[in-house]
Amino acid sequence: GQTEPFLIQYGFPVGYDTSRWENRMTNKSDENDASREEEEQEAILSCSQHASEILINIIQNSSLDSAVMISLSTDPALDRILKIASLQGMQPETNETPVFVPYESTMTCAMTVVESLALQLGGYGSVENTVAGNDGSDKSESTLQILPMSPESSSEPDAPIHLTELGPHTPPTVSSPPPPPAPSIATPNTLVHHLPTLLAELSSLLSHPATKAWTIPAQFTHNEPRPLLGTSRLRILRLLESLVLLGNPNVDAVLIKSDCLEQCMNLFWEFEWCSMLHQSAANLVVHLFESKDDRAGLQKYFLVRCRLLERLMEAFEVPPKVSNDSTRSSLNTDIDASNKLKELLGVGEPPKDDGNEGMGDGGACPSYGGAVLAMKSLYR
Repeated sequence: GQTEPFLIQYGFPVGYDTSRWENRMTNKSDENDASREEEEQEAILSCSQHASEILINIIQNSSLDSAVMISLSTDPALDRILKIASLQGMQPETNETPVFVPYESTMTCAMTVVESLALQLGGYGSVENTVAGNDGSDKSESTLQILPMSPESSSEPDAPIHLTELGPHTPPTVSSPPPPPAPSIATPNTLVHHLPTLLAELSSLLSHPATKAWTIPAQFTHNEPRPLLGTSRLRILRLLESLVLLGNPNVDAVLIKSDCLEQCMNLFWEFEWCSMLHQSAANLVVHLFESKDDRAGLQKYFLVRCRLLERLMEAFEVPPKVSNDSTRSSLNTDIDASNKLKELLGVGEPPKDDGNEGMGDGGACPSYGGAVLAMKSLYR
């Protein structure tokens, strides 16, 4: 039976080998620590996801003159969110370097908040962005009237408070200048201020050395695991797409100086089966070129620096020559199967009028089973 409780309570007998017991207890302690750390990471991620969802819903349903939008679009709130989105604000007290991972993390949650904020500043929110007044001030705020002392008004119940009635702790004169007025509407000015640093960090993340080891174990290309784009890099592209949709000239000027969009287009050509990546890249390119001459700088960026037209034409070229015999044999097999399929379907042959049943416009119709076998051989 289980002797551990007895030995713990009454001690080990003389000559008992405790090394096995100590090793087993050490292994259990390590497993418990790893499990506890994993649970803490899951709890942190869950809290980050919940917080980002709440902030996104508030942002999408707030106007630009609301206190929430003004607070989130200025420091210190915006600075903190941007640091988390670029892996700058996640370093623990041990000064360990944060790890760039392909799956959902606190970084991706912060990126979704920044993306939603940029879209709202660009006018893509659910609430119409209108300002209540011309001067942007709130007329409902009450003001304290400080008037010189008047003996006639001291007996009136509704008289304003006099300076001497405020108490001995209030100075008779105000020498400090008034505080600067708070912004009356949310603007992308603070975001533009942080944008060069943010784009530099995002560029380093897109080309991070850890991404070379991101693969999909269950999918192979030429007997090698297929590379993985990762949720984190996809979120970076979505964030850059929202900056393009913002349509701010200052933001465009910073984007032109960065290589982030160029790296995104390189990922567009590298991951040919990622539809979400292609959708985001196509959206920002189409949006730019539909703007005509208003955004000529970014249009030139894509045409010259990203070689958009040249790479589009290269996509229609014949694939490169086969380098080894095994691949050449596989290619010859595909060509033979393709020719067999054409033969069965009658592609490239003149129509025949021999009176067979099931003909179309005079051409012989192949058997269904033969066509299926030929397609199976073609795509095997």
